Parts: sequence; structure tokens; C-alpha cells
Amino acid sequence: MDFKQTSNDFLQNVLYFLAVVGKKTMEYGAVVWSYLRRMLIAVGAFMCRLYGRLSAAKITQDTRPAVPRKPSRKDSATGSLYEDEYDGFRTKKSPTWWNVTKGIMRFFLRGIATVLLVCVITGCIVGVTSMVYVLVYLDKDIDFELNSLKLNYTSVIYVPSTGGSYVEYQKLHGSENREWVDYDQIPQSVKDAVVSIEDHRFWTHSGVDWRRTIFAFGNMFLHMSDSQQGGSTITQQLIKNITKENEVSIDRKLKEIFRALELEKRYTKVQILEAYLNVIALGNGCNGIQAASRTYFNKDVTQLTVPESACLVGITKNPYQYNPLYRPEKNKERQEQVLYEMKKWGYITEEEYEVYKAEPLTFNTAAVYNPDTKSYNNWYVDQIIFDLIRELQSDAGMSETEARMAIYNGGLQIYSCMDLRMQNQAEAIFKDPSNFAKFPRTVQPQCAVVVMNYTGEVKCIVGARGTKTADLALSYASQEKRQPGSSMKPLSSYGPAVEFGYLEFSTPVTDNPITLGGKSWPRNSGNVYRGNIPAVKGLEVSANCVAVRIARYITPQRSFEFMTKRLSLDLIENKKYGNEWKNDVNLSAAIGGLTEGVTVLEMTAAFAIFGNGGKFYEPYTYTKVLDADGNVLIDHGVNEYTQAISPETSTIMNRMLRSPVTGGNGTARSAAFGGYPIFGKTGTTSDDKDRYFAGGTPYYVSCCWFGYKNPSPLEIKSPNHALVAWKKVMQMAHQGASGKEYPFSSNVVARSYCLMSGGIAGPGCPSAGTGYYVRGSSMPVCPLHSGGAANEAYTRFLDNKTAFDTTTTASTTTTQSTATTPPPVVTTPPSTTSSTTSTTSSTTSSTTSTTTTTKTTTSSTTTTTKTTTSSTTTTTKTTTSSTTTTTTTKPTTTATTAAPAPEPTPEQVSE
Repeated sequence: MDFKQTSNDFLQNVLYFLAVVGKKTMEYGAVVWSYLRRMLIAVGAFMCRLYGRLSAAKITQDTRPAVPRKPSRKDSATGSLYEDEYDGFRTKKSPTWWNVTKGIMRFFLRGIATVLLVCVITGCIVGVTSMVYVLVYLDKDIDFELNSLKLNYTSVIYVPSTGGSYVEYQKLHGSENREWVDYDQIPQSVKDAVVSIEDHRFWTHSGVDWRRTIFAFGNMFLHMSDSQQGGSTITQQLIKNITKENEVSIDRKLKEIFRALELEKRYTKVQILEAYLNVIALGNGCNGIQAASRTYFNKDVTQLTVPESACLVGITKNPYQYNPLYRPEKNKERQEQVLYEMKKWGYITEEEYEVYKAEPLTFNTAAVYNPDTKSYNNWYVDQIIFDLIRELQSDAGMSETEARMAIYNGGLQIYSCMDLRMQNQAEAIFKDPSNFAKFPRTVQPQCAVVVMNYTGEVKCIVGARGTKTADLALSYASQEKRQPGSSMKPLSSYGPAVEFGYLEFSTPVTDNPITLGGKSWPRNSGNVYRGNIPAVKGLEVSANCVAVRIARYITPQRSFEFMTKRLSLDLIENKKYGNEWKNDVNLSAAIGGLTEGVTVLEMTAAFAIFGNGGKFYEPYTYTKVLDADGNVLIDHGVNEYTQAISPETSTIMNRMLRSPVTGGNGTARSAAFGGYPIFGKTGTTSDDKDRYFAGGTPYYVSCCWFGYKNPSPLEIKSPNHALVAWKKVMQMAHQGASGKEYPFSSNVVARSYCLMSGGIAGPGCPSAGTGYYVRGSSMPVCPLHSGGAANEAYTRFLDNKTAFDTTTTASTTTTQSTATTPPPVVTTPPSTTSSTTSTTSSTTSSTTSTTTTTKTTTSSTTTTTKTTTSSTTTTTKTTTSSTTTTTTTKPTTTATTAAPAPEPTPEQVSE
């Protein structure tokens, strides 16, 4: 590697060229040898034929005249005479067959020698080039750790069982269904079977079986045998399974050989065999012997018999061809071959071989894939995955891709909160069309529900109607925001007003529209307006005007902060849509007119504060998550909460929210079932596109939504379809539940109040109800039926509450209102907000300023009090002749850079 790093570009190019030449030479070597072999065979045949012909032929005389001999002269010393005459014709013999053969042999041997010399030279070049290629260019490094393979296997979801224990419910895995098992847990029969059939010299070689490798390499070129046996050892197969490199090339094979040698230096045989048996592909999406054992035989790997072990090991040669569920005959042949190899190498006896071969196998036919019966995750499992991805991103700093990999391949142990009975029955309810009204369209409306306990544990969740047809499908319960309608009122108006001390159980509020921009807004359902009514009555009949007046007094800004900061509702503070800026910091939010809406899961968690003493818990679907080694990654065992509202407010709101269910004019009277004390609030948009119901019992809190996938008016407007579905699910959830009560604050007392005035009931009140008040409440006695001092006290009380029914004169630039001071429980007047709560969204502020003026003139002798009250105006003015004092108070104005909110329109909520 150092050589490569220090080589210049020219040398690298030369080496690369030589490497390519060497590879090509080796690739075409088979072709060269094939031609050379054919040539030698042809030469041999020719020589044999020639030999036969020459042996049979007679030696013939050459009929050509002899070459005349030149006269010769002997040396004079010898006494020889000159010969001046020819001795006639001489006879010349033809060449023998041996001479011919030698000539031919000499010619061909010279050719062969030349070819061999060329081959030797080429071989040297190839050898040097190959050496350089291996040392410099071949990537033979191992870039993986066997221990890290344990991170790539199946995660498991557990569900609660009896006695606080958990049972396995479902496995989560990606494309590879893998469950790691340690070496000691794998039966010896599995180890013997795989060694016998795949690599019988596994325990003795150093990663590469050179005899098998050389034979396989030579057979590839010379076709010496019809055997298709490869030369890969278990170590080499492990590398191929890990790297996923399956190309048929010399380059890959060389890398595999060197990597195998290196792997055997780093790890023991036991570690290598353990890893191999946990990663091999065994069909049906199974990777590893444990996953295959559970899939094909529905048993743990430790329970496998010898025939079953041979059956599974045989699959690895070709998982498609030898799948026992689809091709049992082929698998049986392969199983017998594995058993034969086990007998051959001494792992079983002849008698055992015959017994095992005849033993029948019983397969888990439920694992056979059938597209018509394919099952998908239930809605709860999908929600676990969504929640876990989000939490791993936020807490562990993972990307979404990394989080998904951890869930599907990290071997996590996920302990869920799912009530399996409740989840199954809820999904059954949503699958049955008879549980829903039949709408005239072909595509029916959708529905979603969440049931949660009061510590944040989601017990069941259903994201849509009908049969689930995909994993991680769109969930209307947690992924789709919809308009909540009047179900938002306890969160945006009544709840914060009681918490901030502006509202009590029976505080009288004017049920008449206010005027914004010259328009009367909002409108009640059926255009019914009731004048001054107790606050609890406004909640019972879902009076929009009452909710808006309350929200206006506490200011839209404080209402928005209450919902987003205390209840974690995902609302819009300032967002641009096209060329228009929008927000939810306005009076429209008081009655559910939101920019985007809220999810069913958000509403469920928010309503829980009215049944658990005011604690807000983030909803969760699992109590803890462990990694593959058993370390705790996430623990919700002691789930943290925020005290969103006081226990006193929670108790009062719980009783107020029972009025829609128990009141004579309640909008949710049909929600009652089983004698449980139920609180809840309906939600219906004025355009009839969405239906909501959120409510609870002492056991569970739940929310349900109903509407079309693409928002459009519901043709059947009554009853509230969300309430119908909510009741069916909650009745199912409460099977066998009885005797539990809501927490009740010791600082809250029950007192009778007059149903007409809202004041504390006196002896003369013709009708009274039970209200709930903080101990020491300033709620006065009813003035209509008591008289005297009580009447004066009630008048003073109304003076302090007139913010709920003041007159607002709106203009395009300035809004001014005359009002009394806030209630005694508030030490400072509520602040108003400009810009985001302008004249188009708040009746107590403007784009310039808001001024509250109180004029008082005092005399030592005469005091005259004149009070004029209408549905929209209250003015207090006292005049004498001696001294005049004028006090002007300008509340704090909070300015923002946000664009003005749009003007609320009557296109809001009705019941």
C-alpha cells in the first residue's frame, strides 16, 4: 500500500496497463490452450497416418539419370591413374520413413518450443503483473467486524401481559429477517451438517482450501470434470454474504481469497462459523438459522432435530430452488444429500442415516406467502415506528435513515403500552361498515380514534376505517390535522380562563355576538342567543358567543400560549401561505377555527388534564427500548409531566365538562354509557366537513374524528358520527372496569348556584344546580331572588366581570373600549397584543393602541351612580359638582413584526 501511495501517476498508469494485460491474458488463456490442444491432437493423428503409409510402401528406385561423376585423380604417390570416363548410371535410394518423421518432428518441436518460450515469457509478465496488481491495486482489506454483525438483525415488540410481565408480539425487520443466536445455542447437528456439505476441511484449512480452489480453477478452463463444485470455503462464503459481492470474475475471487486469509488471522473458527450461520440466506426472507427455524418449523433453533438441521442447511445452496414450502421434493433430495455427506465424513452412522432419511418433516404452512392473506402491521405498531423514529432523531441525534436502520436492523427490544385486546377489538370495530352510517358517495368518510390512560400511555390507536392495506399507512389519528370545532373551547377559552382566575363555574357571561369591523360575530347554532347565562350553561349548549367573549378577555395571545406551551398543541404562530400570512393568535381559535388544525392524538393528550388533576403527559406508545446488548436506550417508566393547570382548575373543568353529557340541552347526551361519570365536548365545523368528540372516564381519555379524506361537507349531518364511534370504542375498552373515580381537589367545594343568575343560590331561588368553586371563592349570592345586601354584592361582582360583555367599536385603525378593571383575583390588567391580535382578530387591541378609561368624580355631599347595561355595552360613570378626577390607564401593548391576522368570519363553528 505504501508503494501505491508513493508512486507517481506515470508509474500507476503503467502498472494499471500491465494489470489489465495480465488479466486479459489469464481470461483468454483458456482459448489459447484450447487451440494448442487441438493442434497437438491433429499433429499426432497425422504422424500416425504417415507412419502407416511408409511402413506399407516399397522402396522404389529413382529413375532419374545419375549425376555424372567428375574425373578424380589420385595422388601421384598412390600410383593411381586419371579416370576420364563415366562408370555408367548409379542407383540413388529414397529417404526412409524415419528420416521423414524426424524432419516433421523437428519442425513441430521447434514450433512447440517457440510457443512454450512465448508462454514462459508471458507467464513471467503475467506473474509479475499479477503480483503488482495484488499488492498495489487489489482491495483485500477487511472493512467489517464480525461483532458488528449482531447489530444487523431483527427487533422485537413486546406487549404487556398479566402480572406486569411482557410477551413477544411482533418482529420488525427490513428486507432481511434475522435473529442472532450465539454459537453455544446452535445445535451440533446444524454445525456438522453445514461443515459436511459446504466445507469438510473447515477445521483444518487457513481460510482457503487450496486443493478445491486449484481443481475448481483448472476445471473452469480444462473442463476436466462435469462437477460444478466450487472452491469457496465457509470463510469465503461468509465474506461474500457480508460484502454482497456476487459478480463472477477473477478479480472478485482473488479479493475473496486474500480477505479469507486475513479473516482467519483475526477471528477463531468458532466466531467465523457462528457468523456464517447467522447471516446465510435461507429463503422466505430469512437470514440466519434462527429465523429459518422459526419460519419453517415454528420452533427455536435449539429444538431442531438432525433431519430438520439437514433440511435447513440444504437450502443455502439455492434458497429459491430448495425452499421446502414451495419445492418440497427438491428440498428432500438436497436434505438426503446433506445427510449422506454427514455419514461420509463420520458425523452420523449408516443406521442413523437411514433413520433420518426416512423421518418425515412437518413444516409451518402459515409461513407460505399468499398475497391475498398478507398481513400488515396494525395501527399501533405503525405508531410505535413513527414515535421511535422521531425520538431517536431528537434524543440520539440520528438521521431518519439511521433511525429506520436501527429499528429494522438493530435488534431493539421494544416494550409497548399496547392493550392487545383493546387494539384488536378497536380495529375490528373500524373494519365493520355496519358501525358507521352509510353515506351516498362511493368513497365513505374516514374515522380515527385514540384511547389513552391518564399517565400518557396510548392503549389503542386506529388510524383509518376499513382493512389496513399497507405498512406505515397514512394515519388520520396522528399524521393528519383537522379542524376541531367547538371541542377546542375547553382548551382555548374555558380552561385558561378558570386557571387564570377570570372565570368560575357559574360566572354569568353574555351570550350575544360582538361586533368586528361592522359585522356581528360569531353566530350560535340555529342563531339562538340567550343573554346572560352561567358559564357552565354556555359550555353545555356550546354557545360560540360565550367562548369568544371569554377568550377575548384573557386575550388571544395568552390563550395561544396556554395551548402551545402547556398542552404542546402544534398551532401556527405566524406562517406565510402563498402571499398571505396566517396565524392562530386570534379569536377564531377560541371556537376551533385554526389555520391547519390539530391531530386526534394531540387532542387526546390535551383533554387528559381534565381527568388527572391537571397533569399533562406527552403521549407515548412504549415504556422502554433496549438495544441488542440489553442496554436501556429509552425509558418512559417514570414519565415526566408538566402541571398544565392546577388540581383545582382540573376538578372544576371536569365538572363543567360533564354538562354537555348530563345537561338537558347538552350536545353530547348520547355519550353516556355504563353509568360512568363522563366528561366531554363535541366539535362540529359550520361547513360540516369535520366532526370531533373528545372526552373521558375515570379510566381512559379518548378522542375521535370523522370526515372525508379530502375535506368536504358531510351529507348526513346528524348524529355526531365521531361521538358514535367514540362510544363504541370506549364501551369496548371498559369491559370489566368499575369503581374508579376522578381525583378531586381538597381545595374545591361544592355549592348550589342559581340556574338563572349564576350566583350562589339563596333560599328564594326557584331552581339550583351544584357548582364547584375554589375554597374562599368571591362568587356572590344570587341577586334575583335574595335582595338587599346580596343584590349589591352581585352588582359589584358583575361590574368586575363586565369584560365578558363590553361594547367594541371597531375601525380600520383604532379600537377603543370602555371597561371596568379586571376581577379582584388579577393584580394587573391583562395585556393586549397588536399586530398578531389586531382589530381583525382581537376585540381588545388595534394596530395602533388600546385605551381603557375610567372616569370618577367625587363629592362630599352627593354621590349618584348610574349603570347602563346592554348586551354589548357597560359604562360606569359617577358625577358630582365639587371635585373631578380623571384617570387614564393604558395597558401594555406587545408589538410583533408578524403580519396582521385575517379577520374572523362567521364561517366558524356551530353545534
